[in-house]
Amino acid sequence: MASFAEIKAQLANLNKRTSKNTDIWKPKDKHQVRLLRNPHSSDPFETVTFHYNVGDARELLCPKQFGDECVICDFADTLKGWKDENGNDKPEAERKAQWEVFKKIQAVAKVYAPMVERLENGALSEPAWWGMTSNQATQALKVCADKERLEAVGVDPDNDEQALDAIMGEKAFDLKVDFKKPGEKGNTKTFTVVEIEPAYKPSPLTGNKAKDAELTKLIKPIREVFPKLPASEIESALKKFIGGGMKVETKPEASDEKYRGKGAEKAEKAGKRSVDDAFGELLDKK
Repeated sequence: MASFAEIKAQLANLNKRTSKNTDIWKPKDKHQVRLLRNPHSSDPFETVTFHYNVGDARELLCPKQFGDECVICDFADTLKGWKDENGNDKPEAERKAQWEVFKKIQAVAKVYAPMVERLENGALSEPAWWGMTSNQATQALKVCADKERLEAVGVDPDNDEQALDAIMGEKAFDLKVDFKKPGEKGNTKTFTVVEIEPAYKPSPLTGNKAKDAELTKLIKPIREVFPKLPASEIESALKKFIGGGMKVETKPEASDEKYRGKGAEKAEKAGKRSVDDAFGELLDKK
């Protein structure tokens, strides 16, 4: 039975997920943003790890980042192996289906950086955390490896410790963020593309050191933005996922057969044990 503290935490997280989280920034079209120093860590970027679409949860924080065990990770590990619990080779069809389910629920890391957006009226937005993929973060960091841009903000190109000043210093390069949906001009892919390029010239954040410091103080710790979830919520989501049969739709017409979703007409069951057997066995091992 969940404790009173766990119930309160679960309700708080439910309210946060069903309302607009102003602590998180997401690009929608074209933007100009400025990265800020992380006042809560020597690491300028924070990594947050999620499990997506497990049970009826769109995203769940992986407990391992808090130093706890994770039943979803443990269960996912049983799916990626070639052997069953008795040490025998799994049938090829079952092994392939389980591998696709593993890829669906495995922990995925996202990189977060504190930032503000420059608005049309010249003002700055409230500081927020911008969630990027590792590729997007790499696009942003390319500015720090460019010799001319480093020299433009007074940084010695050979000084790695100061390189981040090119995008987070008092005088630095803003980043131009272009969000393109599939089919929009410049995006011929079947998925959304986010392009990140530096502004043409460096600029001060506000032009006032005291105001710069005040903005930085408004940045919340990442663990307040993404608080730890109760273990009962993680276990409940996994049990619902297993209870749904872990079904994945297949596309026979595709040369590289793909799987998606669960509960589709053409589906393959990725496991043969009952929900209680599979889930109970997993918890017994902990």
